[in-house]
Amino acid sequence: MKTQRLTLSAMMLAIIIVLGFFPGIPLGFIPVPIVIQNMGIILTGLLLRKAESFTVVSVFLLMVAIGLPLLAGGKGNAASFVGPTAGYLFAYPVCAFLISYLIEKCPKPINFIKAFVISFLIGVLLLDFLGALGLHLSPASKMPFLKALYLQVTFIPGDTIKALVASLIYVLLPKNITGRN
Repeated sequence: MKTQRLTLSAMMLAIIIVLGFFPGIPLGFIPVPIVIQNMGIILTGLLLRKAESFTVVSVFLLMVAIGLPLLAGGKGNAASFVGPTAGYLFAYPVCAFLISYLIEKCPKPINFIKAFVISFLIGVLLLDFLGALGLHLSPASKMPFLKALYLQVTFIPGDTIKALVASLIYVLLPKNITGRN
């Protein structure tokens, strides 16, 4: 791996971690807070290649699993992977990989609209769908799937803004930084 790719990967890991310093906003009617950290997942998918994005997000989750307080609001432990947020956490590397895959397969040049559509479909809709599935399967929430899916509507406006910001960052960065055109 070239030094530039390794540096970009390390920077993306750092960005995901820093976004976790912002505390989640609890909603009360759903056991999952609003967080900004998923914007880092979307941005990682946009900026890194498939294997790099999957690896960076998996390393982040491994760090969380061993107890580092890197999730929103300083949380982090193995229990996070069986709680109400487990579906989102397991979806993070999958979504980052799929965003990278689609960016690589998308006809060039990739403009803001293309980047946003990919970010929205994968980083918002798929991530929230898998989060709902996790809420349904989690022993901690035992939420009916349709209710969990319905409650995801709460996250869509904020997640859409995160996808917009990540897409804007992607198109504004010089292409020699990302190695994409």
